[in-house]
Amino acid sequence: MEFAENLIRREMKKTDTPVIFIVFVLISFQIGFGQNREISLETLLQHMQNKKVMTYYPSPGYTQKQFSSYDRRSNMTDGEDWYANRDTSHFIRVEYNYGRREFVLFDAKGPGVITRIWMTFNKMQIMNGTLRFYFDGQRTPAIEGAVADIVGGTQLVDAPLSFCSPVNPHEPYQKGCNLYLPIPYAKHAKITFECPMLERREVDIYGEMREVWDPCFFYNINYQTYSKDVPVINFSSEQLQDIKPLIKEVNKSLLNEQQLTSTIRKEIEIKPGDSFTLPIRQKQKAIDRFHIKINAEDPIKVLSSSKIQLSFDGSEATNMRMDYFFGTGEVFAPHKARFTEVRSTGELISYWPMPFRENAEIRLVNHSKDSFAFQIDIALSDYEWTDDSLYFYSNWHKYEQAKTGDETGRKPWDLTFVELKGQGVYVGDSMAIQNPVHQGIGWPWWGEGDEKIYVDGEAFPSHFGTGTEDYYGYAWALPMTFSHPFIAQPIGDGNMNAGLTINLRYRSLDAIPFKESIKVDMELWHHTVTAVDYGITTYWYAKRPIKMIK
Repeated sequence: MEFAENLIRREMKKTDTPVIFIVFVLISFQIGFGQNREISLETLLQHMQNKKVMTYYPSPGYTQKQFSSYDRRSNMTDGEDWYANRDTSHFIRVEYNYGRREFVLFDAKGPGVITRIWMTFNKMQIMNGTLRFYFDGQRTPAIEGAVADIVGGTQLVDAPLSFCSPVNPHEPYQKGCNLYLPIPYAKHAKITFECPMLERREVDIYGEMREVWDPCFFYNINYQTYSKDVPVINFSSEQLQDIKPLIKEVNKSLLNEQQLTSTIRKEIEIKPGDSFTLPIRQKQKAIDRFHIKINAEDPIKVLSSSKIQLSFDGSEATNMRMDYFFGTGEVFAPHKARFTEVRSTGELISYWPMPFRENAEIRLVNHSKDSFAFQIDIALSDYEWTDDSLYFYSNWHKYEQAKTGDETGRKPWDLTFVELKGQGVYVGDSMAIQNPVHQGIGWPWWGEGDEKIYVDGEAFPSHFGTGTEDYYGYAWALPMTFSHPFIAQPIGDGNMNAGLTINLRYRSLDAIPFKESIKVDMELWHHTVTAVDYGITTYWYAKRPIKMIK
């Protein structure tokens, strides 16, 4: 509360500061930064609106984990089935409630919050199966309905909090269904699925007959868990109705970027081999928007051969290719997401909040053989630095001609996105993969690989996914482009054919805190023995010192 009290004292010195503003500041601080207030659906949605929340280490603290339908044979990191790929219809158990056969997908002690749900299916009957949410041991579900209505549909909320990726026009059930509405629970939460069509069957899985639940039902569910003394109010349909205006406001704010006042604007030309440095010497500020407009005949060439370097308070935080930093890579890929935007007019925008205590420095380096001109536009805001404040970081690296196998056959392996030692919060990543396999030559799909995220030295990952496209919010290798505040596929040409694919995933309530370390892996699991180029950008906030292992 020290920050809030100091701010109130400072504002009260201004005779024109309304009392209501002072109260709002105090309430906003408590909601945004967890000063022992009750956590509820309302406070969580307000949290989602405030981008700067991620620049503070969470208080109260929580762990972020995941339940999914990953192949349960992958139970040992060095076992022969580590890359087992039947990532569907695996459940915790089967229960019988009031004569209903319910498959348990999620079972967690609270207090906690379900932060993101992703699902997909391969039959219309599965889409119409019943999803139920039970809280605190109650036998009556607090949420009940057709799975496709709840996750990706409009039973609870409208888009973008509930969103489906583009649908295969020939198979209308093939789509990625996403729910970003936070669902808090006080003591315990359980999610079940009921569908009479699910039966145990012998299925041929890559040449091996196995008995599995069939048809396919894939799911990934991310959730926060707090210590027992943190007060959390259970989700209820009554509260959902009461805060409909707030939900509408949140949906609008996620889709429409707030207009920010430009405080620094420069028009610059950089010659080949030269650089431009913009120092910012202001105390306790944050960069809220970093906007570049390139004036060049070939902006793609400029982006791929130029670097952006960011430093805060005398320490480098970013040194990477400019195209990848803005969520595009190799080509100019227009999209509009929560933290990056690329426009067909040659504009690139970062909305990542970047706080600093004393100073910041932005440096652009031209490694191309041509000069290029650009306009840079920076929006700054006041920022209160506390013991929980974190610095922004991002990194890019590329796996050149990464092999997916050799003469003995296909061999999946774990490709590391990033590995860090220190304390911080992992907030997102984007990737660009060049797939060389044409239709008709081999099986061209490259994205079978599952994410595996290890937090604070875990021996087994607390996040184990079901496929790369599932991690990025779509499904079934569909090549259609889409943009959403938290997930996007600006280019999907390399899905099921030779070409480039770009995917991104940015996190909000599903951000992953780490106290000591984090390692983010993604299986490189291609159906064909080949070699791919795989470029990766990662974003995180951290206290110093932070060490990047890879």
